[in-house]
Amino acid sequence: MLGKIKLLAGIVAFVSLLVMSLTAFSGRLISNELMTGYALMIHVGTAPVFLVSAVFLLVTWAHQCRLTDAERAELVAHLCFQHVKTKDSLLLIKLTFWGAMFLIVPACLSIVAVMFTIFGTHGQEVLVGIHQYTGLGLVLLTSFHVYLIIRRHFK
Repeated sequence: MLGKIKLLAGIVAFVSLLVMSLTAFSGRLISNELMTGYALMIHVGTAPVFLVSAVFLLVTWAHQCRLTDAERAELVAHLCFQHVKTKDSLLLIKLTFWGAMFLIVPACLSIVAVMFTIFGTHGQEVLVGIHQYTGLGLVLLTSFHVYLIIRRHFK
């Protein structure tokens, strides 16, 4: 039962992230303007759904996504540019999971911090930039993570 709930939470998190990325980047790509109107309302309304499902995934997947001793050794070998057999390795899947979880923090905190005037006008612009670029990194990393999971499932 918990496995089905985890799968559902993963699907909800990914779909809500896709909705947020479409609303965020469509205005920037089409007319080089920031979000306004319905796109902004959809983006802001989808964000809590994404955050709750991402926190649920973090709590339920953290144990199975921890690095084993063999994976740590494999990571060190890769960082030292040594050739390593990586057949059936979960290292990349686990690293993309933790990378996505890491990027959620600045993406969420930066946009919440924008709501306070203590950072000034320039600080708020910087925080919006942090939100945009960490959000872009989050979308790319999460899409790559989902691709790796699907590829492993159908191998």
